[in-house]
Amino acid sequence: MQGKAVSIYDIAKLAGVSTATVSKVLNGKGSISQATRERVLDIARKEGYVASFAARSLSRGDTHTVGIVVPDVSNPFFSRLVRRVETLLYDAGYICYICDTGSDKDRAKRCVENLMQRQVGGLVFVNARFELGELGIADGLPVVEVDPAMRPKRPWTVAVGNDFSAMARDAVRLLARRGCQRISLLSVFTGATSSDGEWMGFRSTLAEFGLIPDRNLVLVGPHLKESRLEAAELVGQCLDDGYTIDGIACLGDRIALGACQALRERGLGIGHDVLVIGMDNSLLSRVAVPAISSVDRHEGEMAERGVEALLSMMEGVEPYEDHITIGYDIVERESTLGSAERP
Repeated sequence: MQGKAVSIYDIAKLAGVSTATVSKVLNGKGSISQATRERVLDIARKEGYVASFAARSLSRGDTHTVGIVVPDVSNPFFSRLVRRVETLLYDAGYICYICDTGSDKDRAKRCVENLMQRQVGGLVFVNARFELGELGIADGLPVVEVDPAMRPKRPWTVAVGNDFSAMARDAVRLLARRGCQRISLLSVFTGATSSDGEWMGFRSTLAEFGLIPDRNLVLVGPHLKESRLEAAELVGQCLDDGYTIDGIACLGDRIALGACQALRERGLGIGHDVLVIGMDNSLLSRVAVPAISSVDRHEGEMAERGVEALLSMMEGVEPYEDHITIGYDIVERESTLGSAERP
């Protein structure tokens, strides 16, 4: 590799390991086998990497810190993502600053400004709900969006997440296959279900089963309170207004708990009168009574791919793709398979 600076991406490729593993070895962090450690260090020495790494760190004032920006750290899915990202970066030799924005754009801008003043080497946004170009991020600062709410439009930015629309459609399909005919799509985040594109996707999915969609069953909250409570109000109001529902696809497990609360308060049996599926496959879905079917979004893989991309960019490797799609699986439980609960 004569004639160009060697990056951890190059070392990882030669050693047949991830960039995260290379960072752990070079920083003396993490649990790495002796054979792997020796192979990585040998390649780094042969390629002249160690000396150049130190020189680059000094020249750019590298603080070996990363900022993590999250809209709601109390959300179980987000907190699991943040914990995994922070652990991976710590193992790679980085200390993280974690900022909770409360989904407020002005607060997000202040967080970004403060993190840049601290000379962080990169930023990780969990479920960013604003255009990154509006947050005043310095040009050239590496950024990774994990579980992005929208596709990034900024250079040196990689988004790592699921195909959210596909997950929602598959959740609706599951309910239709289980015999539901009056299916509701429930969210408390306006960006998830309010667009014409999402409505068309919902409508076309129902059409696959010969079902007639009702836009009154697309329930979207203003997200002014805790999502479980808001979801309970949305479903309760819909039922009280006289609309019939026999299946609810919820874009989150806390939202599914709220839906179940509203159904139970109105004497409807979950898993019998109304089938319910959530999203995130959190502990909440597993310990609920009845247990709630949910979409497993593979957040561990999401975090790992995001950290690998960030480490590569922080070592000067230009992103080779701006979006990495992570797969998902549906885990069925009593709320769609039938439960012992009766109204």
